[in-house]
Amino acid sequence: MSDDDSVISLSREQKSAIADGIIWGTLTMMKLTIGRESPDKCAAHDSKRFGQSKMAIADNTISIHILTNDQKLPARPRDFRLVLANEERNIGNPELSDVLASICRRLILEHSEKNFANPRGRPISQSNSNNETRGRKSYYDISNVKEIIDQVLNDREFFKKIDDAITSSDIYFKHRKYSIEVSLYQMKQYGKEFINTYRPVFNKYGIEEISSSNAYANREEMTDDWIEKTAAQLAIDIKPIKEQKRAMYTQGGIIYFDRIMQKHRTIT
Repeated sequence: MSDDDSVISLSREQKSAIADGIIWGTLTMMKLTIGRESPDKCAAHDSKRFGQSKMAIADNTISIHILTNDQKLPARPRDFRLVLANEERNIGNPELSDVLASICRRLILEHSEKNFANPRGRPISQSNSNNETRGRKSYYDISNVKEIIDQVLNDREFFKKIDDAITSSDIYFKHRKYSIEVSLYQMKQYGKEFINTYRPVFNKYGIEEISSSNAYANREEMTDDWIEKTAAQLAIDIKPIKEQKRAMYTQGGIIYFDRIMQKHRTIT
């Protein structure tokens, strides 16, 4: 969403303050991530029953599509279902509603208050599901918080300010290395779960980042030392694209706004 499309207008001073908040939120998120548990324990956690549930994987997929602005909004539950892999697409309606409610609580989405004049009723089975307009009037749209963050990230000056501050921090490399270590541990110990966890990323970006670095070596060769050295080298050699950085900075901005809201609730 460009600044021209937005209904929220921010001054340069406001954008600057929010940019500082995004920097704080992103670095805070990174510190919490690498300090919560070791990479091998995180891989095991992601591979357990809850982390491998259809709800968890659907939440991961839909969140990635929203954070990278690939999901067209406003959207109905049916539209979100279309982005899921075949393995998750048959998730029940109540479970999908719970997933969308969770994403709303994380300030990424919100129920749309716009009046869409689409007819109610059962979808026409022979029609293209991408173009089908029948069904319940249950729409979700970009949250005000994400709209504000998008304005700041769409401004080249402030994106550069945020990017320079974060990528020059020691925690940035540590977080990048940690994330890769988690994926390698999961690949080594939980092959099927690894594919499930990273399917949204593979579908969107491919698997070159791992396969090009001989990460699919014999599992017996993937010792703790090998994983640590490989992750460190990958963190140096492979740079996230701007789209991936935007998704990460958006999450940092959401942490910043959530903190502000928590303080407001405490005061009131």
